[in-house]
Amino acid sequence: MQWQDTLPALPQGETMARLYKSEAKRMLNDGGILYPNGTVDPGDGRLILHPPGYSMMIAVIYAMFGEGDQKIRLAQIILDAISAVLVFLIAARLFTTSIAVTSGVLVGLSPHFAYYSVWLSPDTLPVLPILIAVLLIVAGIERPALTRFALAGALLGGSCWLRANGLLLAPVLAAVVFLVVNRRRVFYASALVAATVLVVSPITIRNWVLFHHFIPISIAGGENLAVGIADFDKADRFGMPKTDRDAALKDAQWYDRPDYAGNPWVPDGIERDQNRYARGLAVIRSNPRWFLGAMFRRSLFMLRYNDSGMGDWPFTTSKVPIVSSEPPTTHLSPDYGRSVWAGRGLSLANDDAFLTPDARTSIQTGRDALRIVGDSTVFGDQFATAAIAVRPRTDYVAAFKVAIEQGNAAIKVTSADRKVALASDSIAEDDHAERRGARRKRGTDLVSDQGSEPEPREVLLAFASGNRSEVRFVVSNNGAVPVPVTEVSSVELYETGATRHFWTRYPRSVVRFFQKNLFTTSRMIPLIVVGLAFLVIGGRGRAIAVLLGVPVYYLVIHSPLSTEYKYILGIHYFLLVFASVSLVSVTVLFRRALRSFRGFA
Repeated sequence: MQWQDTLPALPQGETMARLYKSEAKRMLNDGGILYPNGTVDPGDGRLILHPPGYSMMIAVIYAMFGEGDQKIRLAQIILDAISAVLVFLIAARLFTTSIAVTSGVLVGLSPHFAYYSVWLSPDTLPVLPILIAVLLIVAGIERPALTRFALAGALLGGSCWLRANGLLLAPVLAAVVFLVVNRRRVFYASALVAATVLVVSPITIRNWVLFHHFIPISIAGGENLAVGIADFDKADRFGMPKTDRDAALKDAQWYDRPDYAGNPWVPDGIERDQNRYARGLAVIRSNPRWFLGAMFRRSLFMLRYNDSGMGDWPFTTSKVPIVSSEPPTTHLSPDYGRSVWAGRGLSLANDDAFLTPDARTSIQTGRDALRIVGDSTVFGDQFATAAIAVRPRTDYVAAFKVAIEQGNAAIKVTSADRKVALASDSIAEDDHAERRGARRKRGTDLVSDQGSEPEPREVLLAFASGNRSEVRFVVSNNGAVPVPVTEVSSVELYETGATRHFWTRYPRSVVRFFQKNLFTTSRMIPLIVVGLAFLVIGGRGRAIAVLLGVPVYYLVIHSPLSTEYKYILGIHYFLLVFASVSLVSVTVLFRRALRSFRGFA
């Protein structure tokens, strides 16, 4: 369901996937998995910007099944589905079957896990070997054996081949082993760490041989530290870079090297990242209390679920789309459709059109374009066409010719009552506006001269009609300053085919209900806390230690660094088990209370 919902956005949002796929093709065509057969520039850090594991996985898929994004996506979905089963198995060994089933179901329903599993990136995949490692540790508590703990350590090392996030996880889980195993605890904990080091060592040796630096897995830690400081330094007191692009520009400034401005990783990528480490650590030493506060706030961000409130990036990454209540379109292009409706400037603004009281429209007669001047609302609808007849359960593509004179606007396809957005896209003022002479003053909004001629662009919105027989085309504000001024030259509607998988609206409604009402911070965190309290009261110290090992690691080790939500997903596979304990325990207590009440009556 999430794959189908996200399909229109996938090609535009997977720029990093090109690097992994390119490296996978190099492995297949030129040979050399860790060591490229060609000459390696020691000043080019891009080879070690990421671990090689994800590119290796893509190369295996290409070799076995041929090239294609769909094959990679399907493999990721299957592996993430196995992760849900592993959570069930871990919970089954620690608790009752009902808690285990509930844990697996919560993982399967999680909007975050489903959403990130369909993107071509290694973000969810490292969790799978970590979960197997924890399952082996749980089995080792019951029946300690060297092979179990050594294999657990090897799997932790394997996760680092996909993402470097778990580099220091082995010592933390070794401490858990030391706490929960009764005999030979030092031996087993040491075996776990040694196995992890052994599996990671080929990458470390490669980095030393090729770049003559001790780099355990990959670089970018210095940038993450510097950007992590900038995430909370809104006043820019410390002058740290805010993005990859900004890091390159800062390097050019710091070193007085204009050639550094093009890329943060070449030339001298390793040395430049080490310098970012040094600068970041200098800020921490000078401002320890401030930095501890930043770490605490970032830890709170890691514990969020789908909140309605918006914050600054990267904290907005904790919010992901939930499953749509209706199957979306899978026909994304008008090429194979037929035109069923078209409108130009004057015909769009007929008597049945909607216009807010403070917005204004006019017709640019020379171009027959509808010009819409918005009001001061931030995201309010400004103009909507009259209702347009469509066929139910049918896919369409609406082709807009639209231009922005100033500000930001959004083009939408909505239901006839404008309560449901079927498709939308934002359009922003481009750099031609300044050359056209758009006039602004700080703190005020002045509409640009009507004589200017903005350059139109084509915006395609693919949507499924669902059970609707009418839709509207809507122009809305996408920010209030400056007042958006939009020109719509034409709209053409193409019918592209029947909506596929329409029967999924029934299971979609069920999944959407739970995702919308359960996976929010205000509901999930109390469930986790109550579940943890039940386990503390019940004296389940070993279970608590096993389940908290991974979350505590991410909360402590990753809170100093800039991080997106997708990098810390491993936390929530384990926290959902606590939520399951809460749900099942409350249900059991309620049933017992109900029986007691009936017996008393």
